[in-house]
Amino acid sequence: MELQVALPNMNIQPRSYRTQAVEALAQFVREWKQVAEGQSLLEVHTSVGLALFDITERLGLSQQEKFVVLGADLAEEIETAINQPVNLEANQ
Repeated sequence: MELQVALPNMNIQPRSYRTQAVEALAQFVREWKQVAEGQSLLEVHTSVGLALFDITERLGLSQQEKFVVLGADLAEEIETAINQPVNLEANQ
């Protein structure tokens, strides 16, 4: 027997993909504002390729969708870059 609880005046609907995308992009902007430490985001210089990759990650895109969005060359460049080992001694 399945028990269902009636909640008056509650219209709960799953969030749409569009709402999820807007929330993910808003979080992306908030995090960049923290990184910028008060500097205008118009003045922040960063890798466009990595920013686009981060957006595809936040939107939860599959590998195939990322490939379509980023294109073959950029997708392969990013894959190579993020899989390179980090040399901590070089930065000291």
